[in-house]
Amino acid sequence: MEEQQDRCPHCGSDDLKRYKQTGYGQVYPMKGILRIGGQTLIHLICRRCGTVVRSYVEHPETLE
Repeated sequence: MEEQQDRCPHCGSDDLKRYKQTGYGQVYPMKGILRIGGQTLIHLICRRCGTVVRSYVEHPETLE
């Protein structure tokens, strides 16, 4: 079950927003040479101080 963050641990703000990191910022398995179908990263970022509160892959069920 996903734990929901509702406050920034750095400044205490509750102004958190999800942002998507795509393109060359995708993650791939360390094994193998081919880099096809990487995972998009989602970041939960505090809009007050810029702290990245949480990062996770968009579709963990497809991880190898």
